[in-house]
Amino acid sequence: MMMKKNPKLFRITGILILLFIGQQVIERNVGFRNIEWTSFQGASVESDLWISNVNDREIFLQGVNWSPIRNNLADLRENDYRKLIKTYKNLGVCRDVHGP
Repeated sequence: MMMKKNPKLFRITGILILLFIGQQVIERNVGFRNIEWTSFQGASVESDLWISNVNDREIFLQGVNWSPIRNNLADLRENDYRKLIKTYKNLGVCRDVHGP
């Protein structure tokens, strides 16, 4: 495994919006020296690699693909998205949105 001493840094900005209260903005620089996939400790050698090691820290990544809720986006209301996001949150999965 090759590790970079000075990884390229990316600026990450997170915005938390609280209704009627305001918002909080958090910005961080992040970089990746090394990324590799490993299996769970004690798993058989045939098992899939489900544990990601980022900068020598084990992280279990899980998530779902985000796709349009309906074919006609004009029919969607804000509450439609809120219900789906709440469902994903209750399931304990990450939400990753990437559009056209």
